[in-house]
Amino acid sequence: MPAVFWTAVAALSLSGAVVISLQPDRLQDLHQVRDWLHYWVTSGLDPYDHFKGQLDYPPIAFLVLWPLALPSDATIAYWFLPSAIVVTALAGWVLLRWMGERMYVDLVRSERIALVALMLASNGARLSLWRGQTVALSLLLGAFAMRWSRRRPYAAALALALCSFKPHIALGFGMAILLIEGADVILLAAAITLSLSLLFAVTTGNSLLGIGLEYVRNLLTMYNGPDRVRGMLSIRFVINDLVGSYTPATVVYVVLAVVSLIVLVRLSRRRRDTVSNAQVAVACFLWSILFLPHQLYNMLFAVPALWLLMWPEGGLISNRTLRGVVVAAYVLFGVIGVPGVIRMLFTPEFDWIYYTSYHLNPLRIAAVFVLVLWALYRRPRAQPDAPG
Repeated sequence: MPAVFWTAVAALSLSGAVVISLQPDRLQDLHQVRDWLHYWVTSGLDPYDHFKGQLDYPPIAFLVLWPLALPSDATIAYWFLPSAIVVTALAGWVLLRWMGERMYVDLVRSERIALVALMLASNGARLSLWRGQTVALSLLLGAFAMRWSRRRPYAAALALALCSFKPHIALGFGMAILLIEGADVILLAAAITLSLSLLFAVTTGNSLLGIGLEYVRNLLTMYNGPDRVRGMLSIRFVINDLVGSYTPATVVYVVLAVVSLIVLVRLSRRRRDTVSNAQVAVACFLWSILFLPHQLYNMLFAVPALWLLMWPEGGLISNRTLRGVVVAAYVLFGVIGVPGVIRMLFTPEFDWIYYTSYHLNPLRIAAVFVLVLWALYRRPRAQPDAPG
């Protein structure tokens, strides 16, 4: 029954995404990325210099995504949606397998289908489809890196390096792998990423340092400053609104990011059993969403937190009734897209309600992040699991 229900919800949610994606201005982000790729493929020149202040993808993205430049506009519009749905579902399936194995949760196929359907039904999945985002591919590569990190370090390193075309996603996976398995995969992934970035620089006739500096300047142009962060999922603009001044808010934001990361690292050192490892991984994903610039479609990265909330083995909420209420609220919030609905009902003239709606998603993520850290803190010490 859960599989049937959530599959139906996912089908309705995705149907809405497909209908809206048929509008003339659909797939805006995909068309922009294709412009960057076309310029590089056809001219061989430096796209960072040509698209100053616009190009916020790292150099490795061109080597990962270049096939997107090949099809015609009509062809890409035809096959992008089904491909993105399949990749999103596969990413959810791989992540679910990893978490289930770590937490000794035995799921039958119908339950797995239901939980993956929850990912497809989320507002983040809809937005990624509407805008033509490639975040699902990054999630899939990161999920494979997590799954392979213990037994296939070289494959995991390659997957993580390719995942880094979305650096904020790769950082979340990289933090989790580093805290759970150690630094070997991370060092290999860094070497692969550097090598591929150098290869891209060679194709443009520019130095890697020059391209790297231009990339950083583009990021600062797009994301820095008091007027550049609203609409992102990061907690950064929430702090700015609450403090009321950009510079002091920046100090508060940096302190919170560093302190919470230190707490997470210390707790990960104290709790080495497999359930704690799953909690640490989810906390790393949530930290990345909270403290790095994330669009709403990257809420896909928060779906493992929902699974952790749902399972008694997750150790977040022991009371069954309370757990059910929290999970239902979390799911409905994500499927309906409550902040967007509020902005549809209340125009900017309703200043407080309209702009406060932007706070709801990051505050929801912050609450779950704190809950995961608390669960790690109160979890009894356990001996590390035997290797293999």
